[in-house]
Amino acid sequence: MAWGTPIANMNTDDSWCRARLKDRAEDMQTTVCPLHYVGDIHVSLLILYFQPDDTLTGYSMTFESDSYAKMRGVAIERFGPPTSTAIEQHRTRLGDSVSGELLEWRWRSGTLAYLSEVCKTLGQSCLTVSTKRLADLRRNEEEDKEKGRGKERKKEF
Repeated sequence: MAWGTPIANMNTDDSWCRARLKDRAEDMQTTVCPLHYVGDIHVSLLILYFQPDDTLTGYSMTFESDSYAKMRGVAIERFGPPTSTAIEQHRTRLGDSVSGELLEWRWRSGTLAYLSEVCKTLGQSCLTVSTKRLADLRRNEEEDKEKGRGKERKKEF
């Protein structure tokens, strides 16, 4: 589906998403697909974002780390060479250090994509893509949260 596709259009044909769930958490319109495939790669969780105006503005998918090399190949084929590549360090709940590759794509339009070999859940990799509108919305929400925390700290004194 193309960026800007209305959620209503995507809901008319749900054959692309098995066992679709709808969620409205924190005023964010999302569609969750707990069972999806990219080619033969099993995606354990696909989340589509329709904000701020109920049109497709981003997606996030989680998949088994065993499929990272295949997904990396698909991402490079579809997006071209990454803008940057880095190695991320993560700490497990037990305090162990785990490293994994992070690929980033940035387009002039403001669209961003991140492919991470190691996500929050050990054994999982993830791909997140967002348009400038969604990235700006999230950045503004984070700034508002930080401002709110700053006000709370001032009240304590």
